[in-house]
Amino acid sequence: MQREKLLFVYNAEAGVANGLADTLHKLLKPKTYACSLCKITHGLLGEKKLWKDFRKNSGYTMEFYHKQEFQKAFASKFLPHYQFPVVLVVMNDAIEVLIHPHELDTLENSRQLITMIKERLA
Repeated sequence: MQREKLLFVYNAEAGVANGLADTLHKLLKPKTYACSLCKITHGLLGEKKLWKDFRKNSGYTMEFYHKQEFQKAFASKFLPHYQFPVVLVVMNDAIEVLIHPHELDTLENSRQLITMIKERLA
């Protein structure tokens, strides 16, 4: 599979205030937090080390978006309606789902996410 880039779309809003609210939500009510991708890749104090190391050293081109940023950047009447969070792959100018939201919900940590990404892009 020829890979061009991976798009990670968080089920969260951009901005400092939203980031603080998300952190508090993860701390106070982690079971009701709506972004499994955030839980997997970020802790209370920022990006998790294993994930950060993978992101920097994997060789994959990656872009990260909050849901509204993604919708604005890729606005098109031809773009399918995605559920968030989601991991997408852009190949030959086409966007395909690499990891569905329900699959992200089953992952417990960044190691499992990294394994899934590597397996699907092999």
